[in-house]
Amino acid sequence: MITILTNRTNGRLICLICLVLLVQTSLVLSADQITGDWEIMMDFNGRQSFAMLSISKKDGTLTGKWGSNELSDVKFQDSKLTFVRTAGPLDRQFTMNYEGTLEGGKLVGKFTNDWGEFSAVGARPKPKSPVLGQWEVNFTAGDRDINAVLIISEEPDGTLAGQWTKEQGEHIISNVKFEDSKLTFTRQSKLDDFEFETSYEGVVEGNKLTGKFSNEMGEWPTKGKRVGAELIGQWELTTTSERGTRTTIMRIFSDLTGRYGFFDGEIPMKDIKLEGNQLTFTLEVGFGDETFQIDFEGKLDGATLKGQITSPRGTRDITGKKLGAV
Repeated sequence: MITILTNRTNGRLICLICLVLLVQTSLVLSADQITGDWEIMMDFNGRQSFAMLSISKKDGTLTGKWGSNELSDVKFQDSKLTFVRTAGPLDRQFTMNYEGTLEGGKLVGKFTNDWGEFSAVGARPKPKSPVLGQWEVNFTAGDRDINAVLIISEEPDGTLAGQWTKEQGEHIISNVKFEDSKLTFTRQSKLDDFEFETSYEGVVEGNKLTGKFSNEMGEWPTKGKRVGAELIGQWELTTTSERGTRTTIMRIFSDLTGRYGFFDGEIPMKDIKLEGNQLTFTLEVGFGDETFQIDFEGKLDGATLKGQITSPRGTRDITGKKLGAV
């Protein structure tokens, strides 16, 4: 009788230990699912902004950063992430509460504070393909020296698209593929009444594109270089006003789109143009229902940038230095 009771007690104890281990393992797996970097896209009254959320695990607890700023009360349980974010200038700081759910590898949630709420959706950062952007392409066909611009873009479904510009005639790019640094596409051309098709095959090496066009008539070696290579990367920008010196981050991607650091987040840059060494772009900034535009004009000199930024508050000098790749 004593032996039977002992066996039952041991059995219950073993089951309890297994249950505890199972729960602990589940919690560890859950924490591993949320740790790392997340790119957050926010929508506030129809205006988009972005930020980088980083979640870490230390001594069994979670910590987090919003950009370079520390978060508090970071918790992840039952696929739900919550934390508190402090924002605003030192003399007018406020807190925002985040609650999101991990669904299919994405964070779906929102921020709330005393003024309302706005959506904030996160995904793992996806590096842009090195082939995206604009390429100056040069080659010789017969007695013609051809200088054109090839534009490679990405569709919402992830497929690639191409445009062939700044060459006489009509040219349609199709079947764009990029794999293992190799770019291929088909070009359908029309020059007056003459129509023909060529196939392209080339290799991307950093900011260089080397390849050839070919068809049944022959082959034409080509050389290409990336437009705006000196601008692409991460920049630290500094402005000085009566309120003191401020720094922010500007990120320019290979496809010449960009984001500009603004109040603990990043907003999309618009109309980025680099003509020679002259750079211009605009920002659309909003507070509540009020929206205004900021314009930048400057000169790029290697890894430095000097210019002026103009807003409804006036014009200020701005300087920048390149920090490296995005």
